[in-house]
Amino acid sequence: MFTTIRSDECDEVALLSSRERSLRTRSPSLVISHHASERFEQRHIDHWAIRIAIAFGEWFHAGKGCEVAYVSRRAIKAAASLLGGRCSAVENLAVVVSNDGVVLTAYRTKRPLKHWRGGS
Repeated sequence: MFTTIRSDECDEVALLSSRERSLRTRSPSLVISHHASERFEQRHIDHWAIRIAIAFGEWFHAGKGCEVAYVSRRAIKAAASLLGGRCSAVENLAVVVSNDGVVLTAYRTKRPLKHWRGGS
């Protein structure tokens, strides 16, 4: 479902989704920034959770050209067959992606923030 590619030049990871990303208007590849990878470790967020958020999350415009993939209860129901018993690991996860496809950060929030606007 996903292919991981590591760039030797800047030590960044690209995630390619064959099915879900091609259905969206966003670019088919994502690059995870150094800042985001540090935050994943600090916040105990696994890379598979980021992949689930990007594939099944609800998308919101966050301003300054960024979008947020937010994993709500509705998104968890859509991905329940993939998640199995790991639903709590991805619930309320927000992944911030810049307009050029770079994952900037990820964190957990109880609900979509007020300044996020409806996604595309």
